[in-house]
Amino acid sequence: LADTRVFDATEMASFAAGGNGVKLMTSGWSRPEPWGTWSVGARATLKWTLGAARPFNLRMVIDCAVYPKATYREQQIRMRVNNVDAGQLHWRSKLESMIATVMIPREATEASKTLKIVFDILYPTSPFETGESGDARKLGLGLKSIRLDYNRPLEQDRF
Repeated sequence: LADTRVFDATEMASFAAGGNGVKLMTSGWSRPEPWGTWSVGARATLKWTLGAARPFNLRMVIDCAVYPKATYREQQIRMRVNNVDAGQLHWRSKLESMIATVMIPREATEASKTLKIVFDILYPTSPFETGESGDARKLGLGLKSIRLDYNRPLEQDRF
């Protein structure tokens, strides 16, 4: 179950076994491993509580792995935060891991200090399906860590 621990917007959450972000996972996640945690199935969610609602965009920096590798099939992951579209991540690369940056729109952060982050995985695939192993879990996104950064407007941009 998700923890109600408050994270500062600049604090990094680790999803490795024993990491401080593991308790943010609410559904759709496998057991944490030494490197991070795999999503299992077509949807995975996190519940991230900030110290206060934020009346500006946030930048989410995700250190992650993806499955399957693009040599088998391109992976696509749609993200929503508090029911507001935060875009899609597309992996066409043969790289197994990468750092992705996503902008969380102000509409998702200004009304609540709790962020419900939803990852919809278009092609969850098991290592069994790809012939890599007997593992039947339908994997998609492997979270290593996430950090939220403020994306405040510059002083001269304020009205």
